Amino acid sequence: MIVFWIALVVFASIGVVAWPLVRGIGDKNGTKLVEDIEVSETLAQKDAALLAINELESDYEMGNLSQDDYRELRKKYEEQAVALLKTVDDLRSERALDTANHIDEEIEARVSRIRGARHARAGGAADACSGCGAPVQADDMFCSGCGSALGTKCPGCSAAVSAVDRFCFRCGAALDPVTNK
Repeated sequence: MIVFWIALVVFASIGVVAWPLVRGIGDKNGTKLVEDIEVSETLAQKDAALLAINELESDYEMGNLSQDDYRELRKKYEEQAVALLKTVDDLRSERALDTANHIDEEIEARVSRIRGARHARAGGAADACSGCGAPVQADDMFCSGCGSALGTKCPGCSAAVSAVDRFCFRCGAALDPVTNK
């Protein structure tokens, strides 16, 4: 019984440690995990440089380092830590720009689709799907481009009716069950 509990604790610990890695794998571009590893490694190097500075201070205070050696090594490690922090900032800003560019591209694609649908309507086409902008005929019940259901209107009052309605709910006009007209 105790072996079971030990195994449960071990597996739970592994799950907690592995969760950030598993969560990062699900990114659309597949780059989130790589970028997170790059940032983590760079931060670990920065931490190592700061730890080296702390050790230098301890060695200097104990008298194990001369003042010139201390100043030279401290300056070297401080420059290294600053450069690593700049690298982390650059990596994070690149990722934010990539995300912003992806969002901008998606917005532009949607606007283009909507404009295309308006243009198709204005250009004399029978009609266009509001979802994808594909041309549709007046008697179509579904879009051939994206498969979305196309709404129809009552010939008497122009109220929206579904394909299965036999009468208009607003004015009571009889609808053709095949074409809803």
